[in-house]
Amino acid sequence: VTNETTYWAEFDAVMDEIERYPGLHVIPSIGYSSWWWTANQAFAAEGVNETLNDFILNASSVGRRLANKYFTQIATRYAKRDSVLLWELGNELNLQLDLPPPKCHPTAKCFGVAAMNKFTAEVVGIIRGIDLRRPISSGMGAPLPCAWHLSRCDYKTKTCPPGVTGGIWGIDSKEQWLETLVEHQAGVDYWSIHLYDTPKAVDK
Repeated sequence: VTNETTYWAEFDAVMDEIERYPGLHVIPSIGYSSWWWTANQAFAAEGVNETLNDFILNASSVGRRLANKYFTQIATRYAKRDSVLLWELGNELNLQLDLPPPKCHPTAKCFGVAAMNKFTAEVVGIIRGIDLRRPISSGMGAPLPCAWHLSRCDYKTKTCPPGVTGGIWGIDSKEQWLETLVEHQAGVDYWSIHLYDTPKAVDK
């Protein structure tokens, strides 16, 4: 945001180095989950104080405008590079879904699946408006073990729909987990889930 010339020069140097080696390819992970923080840092003097919810839910937020500019720049700059194998949207945005405050907002729970998928569609639209030939990967993490429960239970009242037990932190069944997995990957060509040796439920 504050020194674009240097940023892109350094990025170009990385891409040039990759293309020195035949057969080596890159999957740029565009990275979309921290632009609200970037906006706050860059424009603190102007009183900008956004949250992750603002970024996802408000297409006119400062963070979203910065991100859209960046998505356009990176896709335009490198779409003609043969080394680019595909585009990845970012890193594990789905792991923030439906978490209680203050994770994404001081008083409101994090955005839901519908809002995330709408956001994903907008980002995919930007990329495909520039580059139609490459596929797009989600960059999502494996759903939290309680993701289905988080999306369907009320964190304020601690209640769930009839027949659903365990509260918002209830561990999803295999069927519920698979249903959530499909929901999180909407609108992309390749699904992505990041797996870890010691998976843990979100810190309660």
